[in-house]
Amino acid sequence: MKKIAEAVNAGMLVLLLLMTVGQILFRSVFEISASWSEELIQYSFAFIVFIGAIYITQEEAHITITMGLDAAPPLLKRIMRIVGRLIVLPFMITFAYGAFENAASYWNTSLPTVDWMTIGYMYAVLLVSGAAMSIFLVLNTVQDIRGKFTVAAASGGVQ
Repeated sequence: MKKIAEAVNAGMLVLLLLMTVGQILFRSVFEISASWSEELIQYSFAFIVFIGAIYITQEEAHITITMGLDAAPPLLKRIMRIVGRLIVLPFMITFAYGAFENAASYWNTSLPTVDWMTIGYMYAVLLVSGAAMSIFLVLNTVQDIRGKFTVAAASGGVQ
């Protein structure tokens, strides 16, 4: 999954860079307004964020505040990770369901400046991201319950 997320995000980052440079060239050098690029840049950035969020959820690499929990025994840390995921999971499922409804509703609604890009595509990315994050929350919880979950190296190694 990491390789796929990295490849997609690398491609989107290159597109984002090219569109941004193109927008600057169009406005500064050619004195032509390229309004379509502004919308595509915003969507590309959102794609990068939500595709990256899948990997971060899988690896449990989100920024966390562990003050107080660092000194806790491993069993308490494990319980807190499980409880935390169980609290977040309903929100992720609701997020994915809302994205599904909006993707279906806006699938054929084009952006004002880009006919081939629909608002439904953006919601489809949110749907995939929300569903994947929900799946990884469940998988990580199951692994933690079994005692086979390993915390990312950045957060202190194997627990």
